[in-house]
Amino acid sequence: MQSSYAYDDAGYGMSDDGYGQAQQSHEYAGYEPTRQAAVGFNKAVAGHFASSQPPEPPRKKKGSKGMLVLAILLLVVGLVTIGIAASMYMNTQAEYEVGNQEYASLVEEAVEQDQVSGTPTVDFAALTSQNPEIVGWVQIPDTPVNYPVAQHSDNDWYLEHTFLGQYNLAGSVFMDYRSSSALTDRVTVMYGHHLKNGAMFARVADYSEQSELDTVREVYYVTADGTLHTLQPLCSLVVSGYDTDVLQFDFADDASFQAYVESLISRSSARVAGATSAGVSHIYILSTCSYATDNERTMLVCVERDNSVLSQDQTYQQVAGIQSAADEAAGVSNDGEA
Repeated sequence: MQSSYAYDDAGYGMSDDGYGQAQQSHEYAGYEPTRQAAVGFNKAVAGHFASSQPPEPPRKKKGSKGMLVLAILLLVVGLVTIGIAASMYMNTQAEYEVGNQEYASLVEEAVEQDQVSGTPTVDFAALTSQNPEIVGWVQIPDTPVNYPVAQHSDNDWYLEHTFLGQYNLAGSVFMDYRSSSALTDRVTVMYGHHLKNGAMFARVADYSEQSELDTVREVYYVTADGTLHTLQPLCSLVVSGYDTDVLQFDFADDASFQAYVESLISRSSARVAGATSAGVSHIYILSTCSYATDNERTMLVCVERDNSVLSQDQTYQQVAGIQSAADEAAGVSNDGEA
């Protein structure tokens, strides 16, 4: 029987099956000739040898060099800035030290502390010969506040000049040019820097706290004619440096002045017990910078202690009388022998 599968001369073609139709050759689905597999093998071998070649070096990212230069530049700028800041700080501290030495010399030269009363005696003749703008001396016992008080025609000069006129960021304690150096008005304002080394009026800034204000027993102010004023705190307040109305110097009458004093008490953060404007005819304000914000002021408001306005000679006589009476009561003679 003749097979239905006929082959052409090549053995792989198509032939007539006797019915006029072509038959499909013996090629199965998914079958590949051996030569195709060889080609695939060759590709695999080629890939193997290709993979054994040294890898290409990684390509540098664009802009990496620029970032490095920028980082170095920022580092240099930072170091220079730190160096400048350190130099400025050291120069400022050196200036402060010069100021401290000047004021320490003035205290040694012109001030004596009475061993009995604790009040200061000031040689204003010596101080006036060095600066004729001196108007007084202010002292808070047991604190660094112990300075001459000068007064210029404005409130700028002594911000950057010492009492002896040397340029120095420590400045000097000075009286507001609008206040009367003879204390003939109602408000006497004195300014001093708040230095971080504790000098000048730094201690005044602490009195905005009630616990600190309670430590102040008295404040001494001696005028250039030798009159001693013993003051006591009334209150302390912190105000904005932009508040131009907080300081007033002119009043129509007693009522307007007392209303002003009451306004200071009501705004205060610390005050003495029973603080009131009743009977107050004159106030002293010690003002300094407060570091709570960039532009604040701490104001210590003081008033005259009752019967405290005495000349230094009268004070000594009063103290001597008290001491003499005490000695007599104790049976101690004038020569110190019992």
